[in-house]
Amino acid sequence: FNNYNSGSDLFISKISADGSTLLNSTFWGGSKNDGVNKEIYKNYGDHYRSEVILTDDGSILVVSSTLSMDVPLVGLNSLDRAQNSQDALVGLFSDDLKTLYWGRYFGGINSETGYAAKAFGNKVYITGATKSNDLPTSITAHADIRIGEEDGYVAAFNLSTGNLEYSTYFGT
Repeated sequence: FNNYNSGSDLFISKISADGSTLLNSTFWGGSKNDGVNKEIYKNYGDHYRSEVILTDDGSILVVSSTLSMDVPLVGLNSLDRAQNSQDALVGLFSDDLKTLYWGRYFGGINSETGYAAKAFGNKVYITGATKSNDLPTSITAHADIRIGEEDGYVAAFNLSTGNLEYSTYFGT
């Protein structure tokens, strides 16, 4: 259980409405484990918790967790990771899964997960758990420090560019 020594990638597939036809599919990941949460889990299913949603224009938004340092990312804010810990991973794909519009790591020096996402207006909101004390919080953050052993976080990205707009810790 949860032993992926050779690495794992996320896969995203689009099937027909009646479920009879695979329309498109792609892998997304790097050289280590992607789509597997090996660092922060408290509830049943947290090991494999991720989310895939459709935006209003049909683009495909993905949030998950990664241990890879080399996931293919796109955009001005596609930060290189300087540490070897788990981070949240968020990306926006075209409706045919052929184009990654933007992809981002989100996290600090310790571990993060990516559990859920919501697209609303021109924003993408993600949430998960963190063990880091150095998340890139914004000036208007609800909380700019981690209080518990692990806290939740909420982060907002620009839907078009993927640029981080604000984030906050949320928890005790």
